[in-house]
Amino acid sequence: MKKHLLYINLDGFAYYLYSNNPDRFPHLRALASSSTFFASCYSSIPSITVPMQVGIVTGKKCGETGNCYQYFDKDTRSIVKTGRLNKSKTVAQLLAENGYRVLSIQQFAVENHGCTAFDEDHLYIQPGGDAVNRFKILQDYYESLSLPGHSFDSLHDMVLFYADDLDSAGHNYKEHQNTEEERVENVRRKLDVIDRELGKTLNIIDKKGLMDSITILLTADHGMVSYTTPSLLPILVDDLSKKTGYKVSSDITDSPDIFLLPTTIECQGYILNDIVEEEKVLSALKQLEYVEVVLSKKDLEKEGVLDSFGDFLISPIKGVAFYSGLDQIPEGVLLASHDSLNEEAQHVFALIFSSGEKPCVLKEKYQIQSLMDIALRLSSLPVLDKKGGLA
Repeated sequence: MKKHLLYINLDGFAYYLYSNNPDRFPHLRALASSSTFFASCYSSIPSITVPMQVGIVTGKKCGETGNCYQYFDKDTRSIVKTGRLNKSKTVAQLLAENGYRVLSIQQFAVENHGCTAFDEDHLYIQPGGDAVNRFKILQDYYESLSLPGHSFDSLHDMVLFYADDLDSAGHNYKEHQNTEEERVENVRRKLDVIDRELGKTLNIIDKKGLMDSITILLTADHGMVSYTTPSLLPILVDDLSKKTGYKVSSDITDSPDIFLLPTTIECQGYILNDIVEEEKVLSALKQLEYVEVVLSKKDLEKEGVLDSFGDFLISPIKGVAFYSGLDQIPEGVLLASHDSLNEEAQHVFALIFSSGEKPCVLKEKYQIQSLMDIALRLSSLPVLDKKGGLA
């Protein structure tokens, strides 16, 4: 039997926000206890909002979507921002091609990729505001089949919903919580509000008799890890130069042998001269006390990363970052951001509720790109990819 599919994405919903808080988030916990709960669900590379949002709605990694946030083009000698680029088919496009109706409430990854502002059957709306405002619109939709400026005769086959309150608070750019404990608690307070609104939404769905014919995919795009300024990029440049003897720079106008491109916490590396020995560079990086993980070109290829993403990727130890845009922020201010190789920044909340399915907890490692097809199968809807879900 075909089921209605509701996909909720809470940007920045790291698993650690939910874990070890048994007395909080009652509606999330009740839903999780009735669902397939993915205890080990992880983002991929790069663990950044747009690449991961695109990845979830396509079921593909950035090597296929083309979206890796940014990369250095060796031919043009320029940094390319990928914006909202997507070269793969989205779930909204797939369903539209097969005659199904789709609604997106600010899930931007399907805007003009299956949903538009002009097609009632494949509609994209962008209400803005916080999660309370967006959930109110979702609640009105299930209550009365209406949206601001729109009314419908029946439910769409799929609804996609996006909110970014957790992400905004998690970065800590504006409110400037002084400690990690304060930062995390501030984000959890946002999650308390979201939990309350989720409860209202589920209550309406239940009262309308929809709970027996619905699949709910609720997940995130990435987690987050904290750090303090200043950036270690100048130190990284200097140390790698000294250890290898190569010319290393984060400024391409220096004509370096190795170009370093920081992406928030992590740093992409590019070998630009044939004299550079990759193993020598990787060995030097692994000796640096502030470097935790280094992935080679082969490692990145195995992870399905876009070829132009880099020749190597560097992730620092927790607490520091390579991001170069910190000169405007006072020294010692606690911030948090993405890191593709850090456990806290990769591990995300994820569940799939589907009426009639037995609840369970899956401890095997999954990647979030695999979840959409699972939800589609449970809804008896067309799937994006026939491959398995295990990472």
